[in-house]
Formats: sequence, structure tokens, C-alpha cells
Amino acid sequence: MEDENAKLDQLRNFSIGIQAAMFAAFGALIRTHPNPAALSQMMETYRQREQTHLENKALPEHVLDCFHQAWARFDIEIQQALKDDQQQPQFQG
Repeated sequence: MEDENAKLDQLRNFSIGIQAAMFAAFGALIRTHPNPAALSQMMETYRQREQTHLENKALPEHVLDCFHQAWARFDIEIQQALKDDQQQPQFQG
């Protein structure tokens, strides 16, 4: 039993590390994308597609809850990127 608990702790810690790295990487990609509006639209399309996929699988409800929590973090970055893009001075050439 102790060995199982250690393995579960190891898996949990691994998952937390992967999740943190994923949020950092995606945050950087979102914030530096040259067209935040197009990125926002495409990410919404992919979110809907993946959510439908998850909803059609026999998974525990907390999987979908976790998906929504993760997506909320991505959405914060997207909304900030959109706001930053709107505040950029528009050059006329």
C-alpha cells in the first residue's frame, strides 16, 4: 500500500509539473502571437471540438471540470493578448 501511495504521489507531482510547464508555454505563445483575434477564434473552435470529444467519452465528470479550469487559464491569456493588441498604436503607411 505504501508503494502504491508513493507511485500516486509521484504521478500527481509529475502531472502538476507538466501542467505548470504547459500553462507557461501556452501563455508565452498566446501573448506573442501576431494575430490575437485569429488565435482566439481558432482556439475557441478547438475548445468546442475537444469539449465535445470529452463529453462523448465515458469519463468521470471531474475530467470535464478540469478541462474547463485549464481552459479558463488559457482564456485569461487570450483576453489579455486581445486587450494589449487593441492598445497598440495603429500605424498608417
